[in-house]
Amino acid sequence: MKKLKIKTRYKFTLLELIVSLALFSIVVVVLTKLCNSALNVIESSRESSMVFQNATSALDVISADLQSAYFMVDGNIPFWHWEPPDPTSPPVAWGSYGNELLAFVSATMLPPNDNCTSRLCEVKYQKYYSTIRSDDLDGWLLRSVTGNKNIDSTDNLKRNFLNNMQVGFSTTTVDGAPVAAFTADSSSSESYQKLIPYVTKLTFACYDQIGSEITAENDITTVEKTQSAGSFPFTVKVELVLMDKNSWNKWVSLSGNVNPYKEDSDNESLAESAQSQAYKFRKKHERAFIKFVHIGDRGQYE
Repeated sequence: MKKLKIKTRYKFTLLELIVSLALFSIVVVVLTKLCNSALNVIESSRESSMVFQNATSALDVISADLQSAYFMVDGNIPFWHWEPPDPTSPPVAWGSYGNELLAFVSATMLPPNDNCTSRLCEVKYQKYYSTIRSDDLDGWLLRSVTGNKNIDSTDNLKRNFLNNMQVGFSTTTVDGAPVAAFTADSSSSESYQKLIPYVTKLTFACYDQIGSEITAENDITTVEKTQSAGSFPFTVKVELVLMDKNSWNKWVSLSGNVNPYKEDSDNESLAESAQSQAYKFRKKHERAFIKFVHIGDRGQYE
């Protein structure tokens, strides 16, 4: 007995095809948005993690140098803390090195080269300052370390802190040796090296044994001057403020040609200005890290 084969053919109507394509398109769009959102979350998390890593690394290096700071009992004190009278408008004469800085001698574990025969080096920290948006160095935390030997094993005449507490923005030279021990520029030290990027602020506060703040030098001096003695601290507070890469680039774009570090945008007349918008964006997206570094009594209170 033969079996009957029943052939069935189902034809989709045009309406059914349109509905199917529409549903498929919706599913694809939703999946794409979910993927993009996941990628954005991952990128944001990665950038935030990088901010913490950069801050931790920088503060660890600064702390190690400060904890190894050198105090000369019978000589001048090789420690210089300088800050501009107006932190948002550094002195024009100081150019890109007009930001607050800390300079001292340290038995650092990170000397400038392998030829140094002494661990005692002149160390400086400063945030590079620039209102020129195309300046690639703007926003970098810089570290300068000057050892007793150059990379070619010759004596480094810039390491001259012994019985010398001349400081200033720049310095003159005598027989090829700089007069000042510490300067904001590199005339008395090795060139600054990059430490971490996207830094909006770097400040220091020095305290004595009883917790009173030691007043920083803040006079605008373009040439060397003699620093007053007695400024070697017991404790140093380091405040580091920075952004992630994406926020930094957006902030730079918002600031345009104005000074993005100026903090007077609370003035209502500036509410719609580029400066105000950049200021508000920076305050919202920057992250502050503070660390107290204990140096202790090295003989400065005897």
